[in-house]
Amino acid sequence: MTAVGYYVHHEGAGHGALASALSTVLGTRLVGLGSGGRPVGWRGPWIPLPRDDTPPIGPDPTRGGAWHWVPPGHPGYAGRMRAIAGWLAEAGPAAIVTDVSCEVTVLGALLGVPTVAVVMHGRRDDRPHRAAWDSAAALVGAWPASHREDWMAPWAGTLEPIGLTSRFDHLPLPGPPCGRRVLVLLPSGAHGVDGRAVDAAARATAAAGWSWTAAGAVPPGTDGAASLVRWLGPVPDPWPLLAEASVVIAACGAGSVADIAAARRPAVLLPQDRPFAEQRTFAAHLEGVAPVAVRPRWPDAPEWPALLDEVAGLDPDRWDPLHDRRGAARFARVVDRAAHPPTP
Repeated sequence: MTAVGYYVHHEGAGHGALASALSTVLGTRLVGLGSGGRPVGWRGPWIPLPRDDTPPIGPDPTRGGAWHWVPPGHPGYAGRMRAIAGWLAEAGPAAIVTDVSCEVTVLGALLGVPTVAVVMHGRRDDRPHRAAWDSAAALVGAWPASHREDWMAPWAGTLEPIGLTSRFDHLPLPGPPCGRRVLVLLPSGAHGVDGRAVDAAARATAAAGWSWTAAGAVPPGTDGAASLVRWLGPVPDPWPLLAEASVVIAACGAGSVADIAAARRPAVLLPQDRPFAEQRTFAAHLEGVAPVAVRPRWPDAPEWPALLDEVAGLDPDRWDPLHDRRGAARFARVVDRAAHPPTP
């Protein structure tokens, strides 16, 4: 059984979540490589990589804009690329998936390994991205086909949208929620959510019977024992919390949105500032189509009672055209086609 590699970027939990979704199909055939730790639910071997972002970072890590991250003289970066190249040469995998790295995508191609690059939202046609897209045997977007944008046209023949894809797609759909429960999913990256604002929203909606739970790193400003919010801290498996929620509040990362869709829950989405306007682009595609309300910032406390009532009343079946629970299977077919191209 020939292995398939999967490079997982260490920033943002969504990369590991998508990798875990594919691992539910490919199992131990999928070999992970990354420095962020083995993703929750990962089923195959895992190869830890050194970090490439520890200080000191030398001048011009983009090499004049030719790449996104090639820090000169950095031992972690050098060790990381040597480890990947060494595994590719020794294991001889059928393909490697990169989520995400233009540099690793091109490295795999230069070593003769078919590469499948994951494409994220936002305009990504700068020099490093173009080199990666041109080098890849296939491109995958974990979004519906309707999310195509004009800049993607040169790669239309290799880019396949697989739909929203969650690591929980293999689980049964949860039943309808009981009561009026809010779940706040705090992103692993930088965000603008203040604990005092969450506490204030919980107090403003308590009279209407809403209870609040927050999962993720507890932000500064929480009221501690006086808070009406159940602050859980980081939760490796949020599925039980999603299943019991009536409304989910989250950033607009690909992983969190896919998990919300898998649970068929309506949501308030707060897109965060990310490179290439990733989350704001994603939110623009979802608004008016999915059962979500998009807000540019955390709403003031008096806005929450009406907002929760509005979102709780949205039809969760509106997730159906965007997410059919077969994204991982489509992903696996793309990888298999790249690994076994037809004979000319």
